[in-house]
Amino acid sequence: MSAADLPVSAQRYLLAQLTNQRHMLCLHVLNGVGTVVSGDPAHFGFAVADDGSVVTSDLGLGVVDNRHGLQLSHVQLGDGACFDLHQLIEDERRLWVLVDVSDSRDEIRQAQQRSNDARLRLDELSERERLLHAEHQALRESSDQLRRHQHMQAEFVRRLSHEFGTPISAVLGHLNLMDAPGTTVDQAQRSLTAVRRGVAHLRQLVESVLDQARLQNNQFELHPAVTNLAEMIDDFRELYLGSSLQRGIAWRVSLEAHGCTAVLIDELRLRQILLNLIGNAFKFTNQGQVALKVRWHDALLSAEVSDSGPGMSETEQARLFSDYGRSSQSVRGTGLGLSISREIAQRIGGNLRLLESAPGQGSRFLLEVPAPIVHGAPEDQPAELVAQRVLVVDDDDDLRPLLVAILEQLGCSATAVARMDEIALDQNPPPDVAVVDMHLGQLDGSVILQQLRVSWPDCYLLALSADSSQDVLERSRRAGADSFLLKPVEPGALSLALQVAAQRSEGNA
Repeated sequence: MSAADLPVSAQRYLLAQLTNQRHMLCLHVLNGVGTVVSGDPAHFGFAVADDGSVVTSDLGLGVVDNRHGLQLSHVQLGDGACFDLHQLIEDERRLWVLVDVSDSRDEIRQAQQRSNDARLRLDELSERERLLHAEHQALRESSDQLRRHQHMQAEFVRRLSHEFGTPISAVLGHLNLMDAPGTTVDQAQRSLTAVRRGVAHLRQLVESVLDQARLQNNQFELHPAVTNLAEMIDDFRELYLGSSLQRGIAWRVSLEAHGCTAVLIDELRLRQILLNLIGNAFKFTNQGQVALKVRWHDALLSAEVSDSGPGMSETEQARLFSDYGRSSQSVRGTGLGLSISREIAQRIGGNLRLLESAPGQGSRFLLEVPAPIVHGAPEDQPAELVAQRVLVVDDDDDLRPLLVAILEQLGCSATAVARMDEIALDQNPPPDVAVVDMHLGQLDGSVILQQLRVSWPDCYLLALSADSSQDVLERSRRAGADSFLLKPVEPGALSLALQVAAQRSEGNA
């Protein structure tokens, strides 16, 4: 049954109930102008003229002429109420009935808001699920890594027990043999040599374990000191000479220092790295040769250790510098040496890497570390030194003229200033070399080094300091210094630094 089938009295009753429940506006519309039949046009946002009429032309654009029924749904004019527009066509009269549906619109908006909120919550739940999955994956990977690390540590402890037990047994056995009544002098001498070798091996094991603990606890300290390169290389030559002769392995040692005799470096740590590299080379080499080539140039010390041993596969190379990583060859060792050696090299501003290795073709390792010159003299005096222009920046009133005098004796044209504001950064041409003290009263010399590096990119910057700590070396290097000289300045070292500067300038020309 439709509303039209109801009695007229029932229809009027329903209409009255609808009118009471909702705001309604009835307009007689003719030529875009509406005459109010009933209701309040202002409630729906219409502007009412003085004669009581309202303009409906704009609204009429959405209404179909001569069509009976609902024309527009959820329309709103300005700040008026939201309404549905019904058109009634009867006896050539056109009536518009506007029914307030603001509550329905609000319900729709609320439903949309609830839908949006539900979608946001769903997205949040999805993101939380993704994060939980990622955290679970990370925990699983961390757990797997922890298990692998625990396995490696357990293997390391087992290996370390064997490594300590073997030399201890040998040392005790040879000591007992030396104490035996029938032991000859030759036997005692051989036992004494074996005891020394075993103690040296034990010391290396203890140092490796202690260094690993220091590195992990960030308690590793460096102590740069003056180191004589020639004496250090001779020590290595003599240290492994007996082992090479006994095993029939050629032991070749060379030093190319370009006139440098002493550098500033942590000798203990440098020796530790080289001992590990050379020891591994002898350990894995049964015939052929082991070689150590040391080269110093322009404040950089490089040491190459090569051997003719069995070499390494790509798999062995991939885990070579990891903790507890060892070659698959059946030799003694904890697997910590190369890992710690690389860490130490990086701590002193250098690097340790494998140059090349292949099965059956031996291995080559390269160590590079900063090594500022302390003593030395150029092997030859190039003519370019005469033309060098040198700027000295030092706040010491006695040292400035001394440095100028030394530089002039070396054939340079030298000027000296005490402060930053005395430097003419716009001078043309700029100096070839600038010697800058790292401690200028309240001013850090690295500030001047940075400024000079920007203003004079081709100038050779030489940092100068009586402080040989690793911190000062690092600050000068980061500020752009090409080299470092230690106070008191040794003329030979200064001359060699100027030679390096001249060679670089010639190479850039």
